[in-house]
Amino acid sequence: MESLARKYGGTDPLAIARKALSAGKTGEAIFALETAADRPADAKIKNLLLLEAYLEAGRTKDALFIATSQAIDDAHFDNLCGRLYQKLGKSQTALECFENALNKPSIMRSHTEIRNDALFYTALVRGTFTKRSVRRQPRPAGEQLNLVKKMYGRQFQQPAVQTGGSGTGADQVSMETIQLSLPFSFLPPSANC
Repeated sequence: MESLARKYGGTDPLAIARKALSAGKTGEAIFALETAADRPADAKIKNLLLLEAYLEAGRTKDALFIATSQAIDDAHFDNLCGRLYQKLGKSQTALECFENALNKPSIMRSHTEIRNDALFYTALVRGTFTKRSVRRQPRPAGEQLNLVKKMYGRQFQQPAVQTGGSGTGADQVSMETIQLSLPFSFLPPSANC
């Protein structure tokens, strides 16, 4: 733990975990969180960070344990649970989690970030339902990217909209499919959210 404290410039395990997650070092985040002392005041944040780290590391059993054993009333928790259930192939449960995230506050992230992620992952899940039924010609890649930019507004970062796949199969969902599958249109987030 001392080496992580030096590396991330602090001794608070939660701060170390946040910095490690931001840097993509899920193993270090998990280590910091699992070795941290249990403090009741930090339990909610610790479990949210652990769920996120487990999910990013592909440790779905551990993530599922937290998702089912904790009752955390937080939009970020619902988004993470939705992503977990999406990975497990439980699309309906994932959609319910993403919908719940739209109506709750979060202690971890802004309402705009929560909203954008919930809408994006909802579109991905719904896109798998309608992907085969779309017969129209897909839009050029530039138009698809512009739709996503509008959805994310000023917070747009291209890696956030990539599915991380190899370019073949189920990991690629066109923006045309996403737009057709949603019961709402892509609108830039308002400043009043």
